[in-house]
Amino acid sequence: MLAGTAASYIAEANASNCECLHSDSRSFPIPSRNEVAGGFGQSPVWYGLNDQFRKRVIDYIDKPKIRHRATLKKPGRIQDVELRQKIERIAIQHAADFYESDEGGAYLVNSVEKDAKGWDLEATRGSEVLRIEVKGKGSNDVCAELTPNEFKKMKAHRDSYVIYIVTSCLDKKPSSHIFRYMHDSKKWEAEDGRVLEIEEKVAAVVGCK
Repeated sequence: MLAGTAASYIAEANASNCECLHSDSRSFPIPSRNEVAGGFGQSPVWYGLNDQFRKRVIDYIDKPKIRHRATLKKPGRIQDVELRQKIERIAIQHAADFYESDEGGAYLVNSVEKDAKGWDLEATRGSEVLRIEVKGKGSNDVCAELTPNEFKKMKAHRDSYVIYIVTSCLDKKPSSHIFRYMHDSKKWEAEDGRVLEIEEKVAAVVGCK
């Protein structure tokens, strides 16, 4: 592009919905016919070198969700204790109200926050029990940290465990994001198809005598 020439584009999106791919994932080299017989030439139609190479091209195009981020966005921690507790109370009430409603399944909901079970609410309906871990956010970022106990119970009770994230808790209408384990995909998914990314971390206690 010549200096001073305005850059053009064919697509537009919010930065929050975009992801910068690693340079190695931005291109797929296709040899020209000057390099190898059957390579790409000046014709607008290209049939590929052979079946094996065409399969590589198709697999590359259809490759799902290429991710090269080293870590997920770390949830910010609110330093104001009273504000943090307020957000937690709003999130807990939001989850309880939902599961007690007809839309949420008309469950009987009990708080077990103080029992250190690894989840905050238990929703029962007949013999069915949901173990609901609630995370409240003042922002609209759908991310949260699980304690080692919560993560352990999430894996142990995956068929009944629910990750219930409430964003924008201080707004008039907070939003909920509910994730359940799906056996078909072996992933934690929301009803709208979003997949919960999980980054497992290892912690340690250090000191000296």
